[in-house]
Amino acid sequence: MENSSLENSSLENSILIYAYPYSRSTRALWTAQELGLDYDVRFIDVKSKSRLTENGDCPHPLVKVPALIDNSVQLFESVAICKYLAENYGGDWLYPTEKKARAETDMWLSYAITDLEQPLWTMLKHTMLLPEALRVPAIVPVARAEFEHALRALPETLTPVGQAFTLADIFISHVLSWAKGLSIALSSPHEEYIKRCQSRPAFLQVRKQEAEAAERMKNEARGA
Repeated sequence: MENSSLENSSLENSILIYAYPYSRSTRALWTAQELGLDYDVRFIDVKSKSRLTENGDCPHPLVKVPALIDNSVQLFESVAICKYLAENYGGDWLYPTEKKARAETDMWLSYAITDLEQPLWTMLKHTMLLPEALRVPAIVPVARAEFEHALRALPETLTPVGQAFTLADIFISHVLSWAKGLSIALSSPHEEYIKRCQSRPAFLQVRKQEAEAAERMKNEARGA
């Protein structure tokens, strides 16, 4: 459904998603794929110092991802983007309209990006992302313990919202995959949950997009 390179796009699609491979923008692309939307994606190198001048039309004031333009609508932050796409283009799919199911979906989305994600983000920053001089090694075990405590709220009888696949599954399975990347041991049910969610055709299509974009960025960096 997507055009993986803006340069090859006819620009007839109203939806444009700004992304970076294997980041939070995976959630926006995955949502668009699940909804079967026609959209364009512009992969930008968020690590490049020139991104601020080369992507001046990006809706995010700091030129971060994900960001979205859909005609007059301009958004950033993955939850806002995914809820907008599902609510406007998905009917009852991914973001239920029934009040109880919607409230539960919102609850698990909030949990995913706060209690569950933030300790992992702290670990990532202080083990990989920050310059060596800015890392605080002592904070890593504290963050790990916070994540393991937060994980106790997640039932092993998944999915979180009834039996339907929702935005909550996209976010929770994505965050749990960060934990795997940090070599945090997960229970067998949680491992199976990630596998089940990320074997969906929509997710696999996103991974193909991201792999191609990552390879393209690598080649461009070599030629710079």
